[in-house]
Amino acid sequence: MKNLYLVAALVAVAVPACATEDDSPDDWADADPSDFDAKADGISGSSAAVLSLIDGASTRLYVQIPTLTDKTLLTHLKSAAARGVDVRAYMVVAHPGHPATVLAAEQLEAAGVDLCVERTTQLPKFLALADNKLLTGSGSAPKTVTTAADVKKAAETFIGVVTEDVSDAVPALGSDGTALMIMPDSHAGPIVSLIAGASSSIDLEIYQLQSLAAIGALEDAKHRGVAVRVMLEPKTVGFANYKQVAKRLAAAGITVKETPPAFDSSHNVDHAKFMVIDGKELVFGSGNMVRSGLGGNAATEFTNRDFWLRDRRAASVAEAKTLYDADWNRTSSTSTTFTSLVVTPDNADDRITALIDGAKTRIYLYNQSLSDSALLKHLEDAKQRGVDVRVLLGMQPGFGGAPAANQPAIDELKAAGIAADFFTAHYLHGKVVVADGKAFVGSQNFTRGGLVNNRELGSVLVSSAIVSALAKSFADDQTHPAP
Repeated sequence: MKNLYLVAALVAVAVPACATEDDSPDDWADADPSDFDAKADGISGSSAAVLSLIDGASTRLYVQIPTLTDKTLLTHLKSAAARGVDVRAYMVVAHPGHPATVLAAEQLEAAGVDLCVERTTQLPKFLALADNKLLTGSGSAPKTVTTAADVKKAAETFIGVVTEDVSDAVPALGSDGTALMIMPDSHAGPIVSLIAGASSSIDLEIYQLQSLAAIGALEDAKHRGVAVRVMLEPKTVGFANYKQVAKRLAAAGITVKETPPAFDSSHNVDHAKFMVIDGKELVFGSGNMVRSGLGGNAATEFTNRDFWLRDRRAASVAEAKTLYDADWNRTSSTSTTFTSLVVTPDNADDRITALIDGAKTRIYLYNQSLSDSALLKHLEDAKQRGVDVRVLLGMQPGFGGAPAANQPAIDELKAAGIAADFFTAHYLHGKVVVADGKAFVGSQNFTRGGLVNNRELGSVLVSSAIVSALAKSFADDQTHPAP
């Protein structure tokens, strides 16, 4: 959001994002439409009238879409977002969506479209609203309404339905100065509240920013006098919304920069997700600040399983400030010794494999993408020495006979006697390792990009409360892996 991709076929985001954010092409439109879900209600995307309405929008566009199989409709929606229109879409999927549908939805989100997905419609007869023109009725017999009062009421109703839930409270810090937020359970509330609580400064470095709640909170912070700096990745895999988000933030007076170009080569990216608030608190995790990554969909498979941390440990905050300033100033961080943080490319490969190698009783591993052969070998070695190794991976289906992106890893792990499976109850975007009484949480996919080439950030935690919560989450998800 959900932090966009189908290997060999589909790229979607969590982040945002979906095959992996470091090595996947964009070719999802060649997928067999029968793999996607559809619903009869909503606009008929291919009709000239609807496309004309979309193309004529200059400020706002609210639509109820029936399906993600209509490439023409999606192309026009993405084009509207790219030219700066406030595009918000609403879709009903009455039964659990196919994983390909989930990634197609995240891809639309990655292009800057705010997509809300629910099980049953709260917007009967609503088709589309563009600027001051409303389309109502059914897809086959739409009615155009331009009366100001009717358009205003329809717009207010639509916004009321799709607005993100920000009611959840910020978790209290534990005795060690850390606290865990598990998505989608926590929704956007804690992240928005942490931004809202800033009094002097916010430094945000993130792969993907799309959540209107998070963007609005950053704007509000700037308006009340907080110094806000944002580094945003301009080359997200597949689709990007950098230009329109940067323009909106800049209009609020926020200083916006592209993430360091040193990481934008050969499918590598700045994939970190962290912010330093008032120079005193680090907030980081696996999720992007997007609707799907912050629990914004009632259809739960269209929300991401992600993990965020509050961290007030002095060493973590100091290292994060050093890293942020290095990236902001385009200087290398390789001379910095990170002891509290797990940073790619500086120390992540060694720290994560050491955590796995040190496990004596259990390893529970969540990851969106696992393809690194060396890390796979470390997991297999752990199994051989008697460790209880369990793995859940993200489902990124292949097309045209191609296997799912993580299928080779699952096959290899199972052959070694390791319990490994796909997780689809939510889109699995998280990156976690529970190893005995320690746990890693971060932005790193377990690929060469995530471990060696990208900019990534995470940490190894020893809080018994956090380790227990992560272990429980994994056990529950392993028991109930599907929607």
